[in-house]
Amino acid sequence: MRLDAMTCTTAALLFALAACDGAEPAATPDADVAEVAEDTDNAEVTAIAEDTAIAEDTSPAETDTAAETDAPADPAAALIAEGEALFFRALAGETALRAEAIDTLAAGLALDPEHARGQLLFGMAQLSAVAEDGNLFAALQAQPALEKAMALAPEDLRIVGWLGTVKVGAARALGIGLDEAIAFMIDAADVYPEFNNVSLAIAFGRFPLDTPYPQMAIDRLLAVADCGSDHDVCRNTARVPHNNEGALMLFGDVYARVGDRDKARYYYELALASPDAATWDYAGDAQAVLDDLDERIDLYLDADPLNDPLFFAEGRVACVACHAP
Repeated sequence: MRLDAMTCTTAALLFALAACDGAEPAATPDADVAEVAEDTDNAEVTAIAEDTAIAEDTSPAETDTAAETDAPADPAAALIAEGEALFFRALAGETALRAEAIDTLAAGLALDPEHARGQLLFGMAQLSAVAEDGNLFAALQAQPALEKAMALAPEDLRIVGWLGTVKVGAARALGIGLDEAIAFMIDAADVYPEFNNVSLAIAFGRFPLDTPYPQMAIDRLLAVADCGSDHDVCRNTARVPHNNEGALMLFGDVYARVGDRDKARYYYELALASPDAATWDYAGDAQAVLDDLDERIDLYLDADPLNDPLFFAEGRVACVACHAP
């Protein structure tokens, strides 16, 4: 398989970031969720609850100069907090800030490599560079950072899902370890389906049609289609103002991939009919997908896998389509 297959797959991973951003602590699912299988080297994972706010001491009695007054108690935390702010500005559309965000997070982690939130943010920032900038080198930086974040914050059940998508993309690109990566991804989805089923659908949606995985992508999405009534990760939020629209486009994409025109059209039209679509900067991109539906399906179903269209949440709008206001 071409190396750019990994670009497409890992690019789509950032759609999962839109469902629930990587900086805010995630709610811990019920305790009775299944553990990730040991044979895929997954630990049971829980929410990142680390507070990376910069502690400042502005007491005149303890500071003699303005520079001392403003100095953070923890330089690593200060850099990571700065990198986090830059990263989310990049996700919201200021993409020119992405490189600065990555460099700033890297500087913070050089001082404190055990900073869980910093590792998570660094990994996700690298993935956004893969997704929207086509930077393949960044993929090599993303996986070890996410693995470190998972080890440091084993209760954040989202991380294993993001990591599973990276593993599947890398295995498909390199042609090795695919069975293990698929098992890892399925286990990750099982422990937190409300979130990680989306990651699974992105990872599996454009597998060959003679495998069970495109249909599994559909089934897993349908299993959590009503999660918006119970889970913030399934709603539009201030941080992710167009999560619903992006999710509905993914539903349309997985149906288009298997050649179901009626259901693909139904979900694309739902995305465009969403109340928040009126303020969605990427509604035009979504409309273009709908307008080209017949051609897209023909390309998905022909004998050439190299001409398959990208899913909506891939390429240049992978992050901004959901995060931008």
